[in-house]
Amino acid sequence: MTQAAMFDQCYDGRNKVLPYRLMDKYPPSLIGVNDTVLVEVRIARWKCHEDGKMAFKGEWDRYRVGLELGAVTLLFVGPDEPHTDLLATDDEDFAF
Repeated sequence: MTQAAMFDQCYDGRNKVLPYRLMDKYPPSLIGVNDTVLVEVRIARWKCHEDGKMAFKGEWDRYRVGLELGAVTLLFVGPDEPHTDLLATDDEDFAF
């Protein structure tokens, strides 16, 4: 069984985005709701049976897809409070 691990592939790209090995790490817990980030994800696709369980043989006629978080790069630190224009919405799911 796969165990969860603390995500630590978060980088500070506020001055310049470089290869990860050349950028300083940034604590993921400090990323705010209004910050601008660059997110690297890997798309994984695997075969499955009708019930959704993984299959190792057969055609690619049925499959599932998942995203694996690779890295997060902070580009800009936004304000603590969202701009009032962003709050003017009737959609409760979108409101901050």
